[in-house]
Amino acid sequence: MKKSLAPLIIAFAVIILLTFIVINSKPGTSQVDYENPAEKSFLRLDSGRKPVQKQQAPSRSSRDSGNFSPDISILVENAQKFLAADDREGAEDSLRTVLVFDPLNKSALSLLGGIFYRSGRYKEAEELFFRLVSIEKENHAPSMNHLASALARQGKYSEAIVLCQKAIEKQPDFAEAQINISAIYAAAGDVQNSTRHLLLAYKLMGYGILSYSVDPVFDKVRALPEFQEIVERARKDREASRKTDKENEKR
Repeated sequence: MKKSLAPLIIAFAVIILLTFIVINSKPGTSQVDYENPAEKSFLRLDSGRKPVQKQQAPSRSSRDSGNFSPDISILVENAQKFLAADDREGAEDSLRTVLVFDPLNKSALSLLGGIFYRSGRYKEAEELFFRLVSIEKENHAPSMNHLASALARQGKYSEAIVLCQKAIEKQPDFAEAQINISAIYAAAGDVQNSTRHLLLAYKLMGYGILSYSVDPVFDKVRALPEFQEIVERARKDREASRKTDKENEKR
């Protein structure tokens, strides 16, 4: 009886030994396997600025296929929040990241171009607004107007004037373009065309021109009777509007 069981016992022992060897010979999981792939795939623009908010790690299927990209809409929204908090650096980081993954994103081009413009980086603003106008095939008047402003700040008055004229042709009631071209003409020393377009802007936006008329760019034409007349008409309109509002409040 004992002899008949001996082969069976030996077989079980061999199975147990082989199982132990297989288990202990299996390679352990390295720490790298647990790293978040987003840390490597997600581009960060480190330059002493606040880091862009990290996106949620992609699903296994997207990681395996190599199609991971950040949520563009979230990055744009973050940039808008940064701007609302007057954090241009944080907004710039977010928008630069958007343009890495989506170079034709109109919102990012417009917002980042605006940041560059307000920061006095007019050449960089020009490049982004030019890309935006090219994407829109010169059919978007505000983008042409913004590009004109960036060009004018660099003394490229002729190019800026042509762009403003195109913007006005595309959108005849575009008051901001009329104000802009008036200011550009003033900077260029063309007082006649400056006051002519200021009058056109006044006809479109009424006393709204007053906030623009105080800009130093109009200093060259400020003393002209034509300029003073337009501004005075705008002031009277504003006073009349305020008077009407007060009367309506009393009722």
